[in-house]
Amino acid sequence: MIHQNREDLKALGERASFLPLKYQAENAQLKQELVDLYKREVKLLKIIHKRDEQLEQVASGKAIKLPVKKKNVSRPADRKEIARLNSDLDYLQKRYEALKNSKLGRLQLWYWRKKAGN
Repeated sequence: MIHQNREDLKALGERASFLPLKYQAENAQLKQELVDLYKREVKLLKIIHKRDEQLEQVASGKAIKLPVKKKNVSRPADRKEIARLNSDLDYLQKRYEALKNSKLGRLQLWYWRKKAGN
């Protein structure tokens, strides 16, 4: 009986030292999740506020300014490069079709679908 009480106390002591660490880790994780949610909420509120201002401007008859995104314009591709890319694409499509129609390819596709839950 006394031996069992010692084991129970020892197990209780080990558990008592483990639980605060577990709860501290969970608490830290929840704090980080809360901070991330607040950041997302602030971002969404800014977007909503901006949209409300735009709707007020439209309702009052003012023209609204839409943000202009700058595009990085690359050099125009020459015909040889376009032809090479098209031939590479055709080659890859033929290889994909051959693999897809093979027994191993069908098995791999089945596995991916099963793993995805479909």
